[in-house]
Amino acid sequence: WDVTYPNLTWERGNTGLGCIYLKTMNKVIAFGGNKCPIPEYPDVLHDDVWIHHMKGREWSKITRMPYEMSHFGYTICPNERFVYISHVKHGVYRLCLNSWKWYKSTKVDAPTK
Repeated sequence: WDVTYPNLTWERGNTGLGCIYLKTMNKVIAFGGNKCPIPEYPDVLHDDVWIHHMKGREWSKITRMPYEMSHFGYTICPNERFVYISHVKHGVYRLCLNSWKWYKSTKVDAPTK
């Protein structure tokens, strides 16, 4: 793989993000995080969701997360239809990988600190 993160406005890095390889689609998605993980500067959380098509070096912004956040839990379902994220403050959401829309969970609570 030749996957890098050019032109994603992450010049100072990005910590606490989610990054998942979608085997059935042969794509990588990266989402959320702190774009300014330097002690001398304030945190810059973001809600961008980017996709890499594994061809060339280009990334495309496809949607936004429900909130700007970092340091969240995430997983993908076995059939790669949904990505689930869980954040202690914002709750549990799922991203449909066909429509790229987010849905808030009403049946599952977020973890506590």
